[in-house]
Formats: sequence, structure tokens, C-alpha cells
Amino acid sequence: MFSGGGLLQLVFTGDWISLFILLILVAMSALSWGVIGWKWLEFKRLREDEQTFGVAYRDRPVEEALLAARKSLFSALAKLMEAGHQELELSKAQAQKEARLRGMGGGRIPAEGEGQNRMLDRINRALERAYNQQMNRMEKRLSILAIISSSAPFVGLTGTVLGVIDAFQQIGSSGVTSLTVVAPGISQALVATAAGLITAVPALVAYNIFRNNLRETSAQMKNFALDIINHMDRNF
Repeated sequence: MFSGGGLLQLVFTGDWISLFILLILVAMSALSWGVIGWKWLEFKRLREDEQTFGVAYRDRPVEEALLAARKSLFSALAKLMEAGHQELELSKAQAQKEARLRGMGGGRIPAEGEGQNRMLDRINRALERAYNQQMNRMEKRLSILAIISSSAPFVGLTGTVLGVIDAFQQIGSSGVTSLTVVAPGISQALVATAAGLITAVPALVAYNIFRNNLRETSAQMKNFALDIINHMDRNF
């Protein structure tokens, strides 16, 4: 294993191309850890809000659950309920308007059953739109982790290849093939590959963890949307 001084010496005694590639990897690593911290905090807040809203939804009347949903900043389920009931209120107002027109004998007015089907269809579209909005919000910045995890090893490998080429050019120009002469240049080149892997592995692990959390949340949202539709179909 390298000692701390030995590794730093390899880093800072390399040529400018190796240093430039290492700086790119350091920037990519810093960006990766920034995104990891941001998404971890976001999913932590989401879980806390989901738990708080879940208690309100199960144990309180609909009006209080709606109030809790409007106060929630991160709960995806709360946003679904809010969107569904907002569309319900608009549909009920439309149904009342159509009922008044029906009573006045105006034009072609949908029958009550047809109106309910249309109302449920509008609510379903509102829930789907809210679902897409929440998924887009939760997926934001995950692409950065995917790009870093897939590209950082190749950036590091590029530095290694260029370093090895430079080492062999020095061998050719000096005519000395001793391992003592070759080893420092190749060691410097391999540092870039190690840096690329060190940058990529945390990004890849975090990306897979967040994607798994996202899949679980997506399934919860779909099931919850179906519950909302069923509830409204039974009661309205």
C-alpha cells in the first residue's frame, strides 16, 4: 500500500495532463457527493412527511387529512390527495352547473351516471399528472450520479493510457529499459485509474439506492391513487 506521502508524491510529480485529469475527477467526485447529500436529505424529508401524512390520512376525517396534505412540503402521497380532491371540487361544481341546466331544460346535458364517469376520468387524469410531477421532482439530479458513475472510470483510464504512453516515450528516448526507470511513470499513470474508480463507486452505489427508493415510492403512489379513485367512486 502507498503511504500518504508516497501517494501525494505520485500525484504532484505527474505531468500536467495527469494533473488536469485528476482535477476533473476531483470536481466530479465533489459534485457527486453534493448530489448524494442533497438527495439523501430530500428522501429523508419525504419519508418523514409520508409518515406524518399517513397518520392523518388513516386516523382523521377527510377535511383534516386534506389540511395535513396542504401543509406537507415533501410527501408525494399528500400531493396526490391534494390534486385529486382539487379536481373533485371542480367536477362537483361542474356537475351542479349541469344539474341547473338540466332543470332549466337546456341543451344536451349528460345523464347523472355519465357525469360521474366523466368526473372519475378527470380525477384520474389529475392524479396521473400529479404522479408525473412528483416523479420528475424526485428523479431530478439522479442523472448526474448516473453520468458520473459511468464516465469517471473512463476519464481515469484515459489518464492512465496517456501516462503509460508518456512513460514508454521516455523509455524510447532514453534507451533505458530498467524497471527502476519505468515504474514511477506507470505508477503515476495508474493513479488516474484508481481515482476514477474512487469517484465512480460511491456515485454508482448511491444511484442504485436512490433508484430503489424511487421505485418503492412510485409503487406507493400508484396504489394510493387507486385508493383515492375507489374512495371517490364509492362516496360520490
